[in-house]
Amino acid sequence: MPISPPYTPLPVDDAQLAIPGDVWHLVPFHGALRRLLGTYREESVWYRLVNDWIDYGLDDIRLTARMGIAQHVATRHVTAIIRSPTLDRDQKVVACCLLLDTWFMDDQVAWARRKVA
Repeated sequence: MPISPPYTPLPVDDAQLAIPGDVWHLVPFHGALRRLLGTYREESVWYRLVNDWIDYGLDDIRLTARMGIAQHVATRHVTAIIRSPTLDRDQKVVACCLLLDTWFMDDQVAWARRKVA
């Protein structure tokens, strides 16, 4: 069963994070993800962040959680979705953008793409 509003971040243990399997229980609106795809446009900070995370990986990410959100728990929750092989790219983008937008301040985010040696 997918998470429901208010979309509280769920704990993800080290094993789930290392080898994420089925993450549908972490995904909001899993039946409607494709319909929500247009909600997050290329100019959105969350869209750019999630696409860089998927395409390059991140060496550094700085997020500021909204009041009442456990930053570490929320970041691990999103990371599990990003790493999951059970979701396609569009599903990951929409789910993660929605959760990042819900849990973090969009004017206080910075990241660096992983550098390839």
